[in-house]
Order: sequence, then C-alpha cells, then structure tokens
Amino acid sequence: MKRSIPPDWHLRSRLKARQLALLVAIAEYRSLRQAAEHIAVTQPAATRMLKELEDADQDADHLVEPEQRRYITMNVTAEAMGEVLKANTNGTLNIRDELMALFRRLDEDGQAEARGFFLQGWSGDTDYVFDRIGRGPDNYVPAVCISIVGTTQPSLLSQYIAEIRRGGRGNDGLIQRLGLMVWPDITAKWTNVDRHPSTMAREMATQVFKKLDEMTAESVGATQEKIGDKSIGIPYLRFCPEAQALFSAWHKELEDSIREEWDDPLLKEHISKHRKLVPSLALICHLADWDPARPAGPISVEAIQKALKWAAYLKTHAARVYGSGDIAVVTAANAIIAKVKSGHLLKEGFSSRDVWRPQWSRLRNRPVVMAALDLLTDYDWLRADKEETNGRPATTYTVNPKALA
Repeated sequence: MKRSIPPDWHLRSRLKARQLALLVAIAEYRSLRQAAEHIAVTQPAATRMLKELEDADQDADHLVEPEQRRYITMNVTAEAMGEVLKANTNGTLNIRDELMALFRRLDEDGQAEARGFFLQGWSGDTDYVFDRIGRGPDNYVPAVCISIVGTTQPSLLSQYIAEIRRGGRGNDGLIQRLGLMVWPDITAKWTNVDRHPSTMAREMATQVFKKLDEMTAESVGATQEKIGDKSIGIPYLRFCPEAQALFSAWHKELEDSIREEWDDPLLKEHISKHRKLVPSLALICHLADWDPARPAGPISVEAIQKALKWAAYLKTHAARVYGSGDIAVVTAANAIIAKVKSGHLLKEGFSSRDVWRPQWSRLRNRPVVMAALDLLTDYDWLRADKEETNGRPATTYTVNPKALA
C-alpha cells in the first residue's frame, strides 16, 4: 500500500533541518564556552594564551549564543512572547486554534499587563521594557510586533460581542484590531469537495514567504531617516504619485464617515482602524509582486487598488461579525420564552439567576442573558420589579400574559 505524503512535508523537512542546525550550533557554543570558562578558572597561563588567539570567539567573554529564529508561537504568555521578540525584532505570528480562549484569558483579573502588551503589538513599531524582578537584566524589546491568526465558533464570538456591548472587559479595542476578521457563510445545501490542493499555488505561496523572509531594506530600496551617518527609525516605502492620490481620496472618505453618527459604535471603531490596514495591505501586495532582481520602488497603483478592494470586502464581514452580537441576544431571548412556555421558568416570577444558573443551551452566558432579559422587558414581554435588599437590589421578572396569548 502506497504511503501518503503530507502536502507540506517538504516545508516541514526544511524547518526540521534548520532547527537541527540551530541545535548543533547552540551545543557547539555551550561546549566551547564551558571549556573556555574552565580553562580561565583552572589555568591562568592558558587564559593568557586564549587572549592572544586571533579568534576572539575563543574567549568566553566574547562568545555569543546563537539566537533561534522564530516565525510562530502558540500557547504563549506575554513574558515568553517578549523573550521571543527580543531575538526576532521583525515580529512573530501567534497561532490560536481557539481565539476565544486567548480573549477569555486576557479578560481575567491580573492580566491587564498582558492585555496591554498584545494591544501594543498591533502597531508593530513600539518598544517595550519588562521591569520586573526575576526577569533578568536584559528586558528590552526593541519592537513589539505581534500578528494573530485563529478561528472560533461563530456562536462564541457572538456572545463575546454581546458582552462587550454591555460594557464587558473586552471593550478596549483588542477585537477591533483583528482587521482581517471574516464571518463564515453556511450554504443551504452541503456539497462534498474532494480535490487535491493546488501544488502550483502552494509553491507560489512558499516562494513569496521565502522572498519576504530574505528581504532587507536595501534590497527593496526602502528609505530610512538619518542623523549624520547614523540611520534612525524604521525603513519605509512611499506611494507612487498616482497611488497616493487614490489613497488620499479614500482616506478622506473614511475620516468623514467615522465622524458621522453610527448605529453601531463597535463597528465604527473597527472601520476606523482601516486607516492603518489599507496601507499595510498595499505594502504587502506590493512586496508580494516584487521581483528581487531589482528594487521594489514606490508602492504601485495596482497594490493600493487591491488593498482598497480588500477593505471593501472586509467591511461587509465586520458588519456581520458585530451584528451577530445582537443575534446572540435575540436567540437568548427566544430561549427564555421557550423555557417559560415549557414550565422551566415560572410565569409568576423568576430571577436572572434562575435563567443562567441551570446552564441551559444558549443561556449559559450571564451577560448575554441579562441583555436578553432587558430586550424582553423593553418589548413588554416581561415586567421587571426591583426590590431593595441589604445588598444589591433584587429583580424579579414576571411574564406578560398577552405576550404568550
């Protein structure tokens, strides 16, 4: 029986080869350093001979441990991410199989610093210092640049959006930084698609990743500010005049629109971050089409046109994502009415605790349940009676008989 070969076996083989070479280099370094330190301690005469050697790396004080090149991280803390970014100033990609697990963890008490670290990683050009006892003397991260990719169940995302609307901890702009967020389409009929992945497309993507990985500021002809002979700041590419005109016209429309009244403030905040997303996408498209045989030059008209099409497409998905929060509340409201009709909730009166504590389907999330109860009260399906107690006021919900008629 012929053994099947995973489609990415060649990529994984190259990565394993690189990792093996790195491990060998680290082992050689540590062995050399231990030998040099041992000689320096036990044989002073040999130490003097070491200092006279032409190869300064033989001296333990001059040995530099090879740094591991990291492209991705997975289940990582903010402190561990900082260690990775110290050696990988171009940033790293954090892959999350379940995005809500990351957001829920960052919502917890005591995670304010970690949340701020991830928020700062969105800009990609800001330095950071971990000033904590036990982290060691070298805690400086020259640039916090974090990309996040992952998936989650639409229902979990809808509930999270509903929580944010009620003033949840997530209402600080973190989720609005997911600029490429898309909402799935579920077709009415399922169609089985069984075909081999495109080998040509995979190879093209691999070549683009390799090209961008080997790219330098000099190779693309990027500009960098200077003070005297010293280069400062981040290298950059400008738009060509025609591309700049297209971007400026779009940018004006964006700024005018976000100064208007929006029905959904969360969506407004999300779209406002397109002022960074669009030029970023244009730069990526421009460099993806770049021929390494010559400098990339200014960002082209074709690149900004692609970016603007991306933005228009992503705007429709963002509207669906944030609109799903309302769907979660309506779904929970329908579930409450169903529990009343089935007798699980008393028509004569029940509390919010009676709704979310049993952990019924679609009624497990307390903030969503509270929003659903408010919705049913607003539409006169329920009457809310508050009673003063020694602690928080107790609210009892009574069903309107006309609503069930």
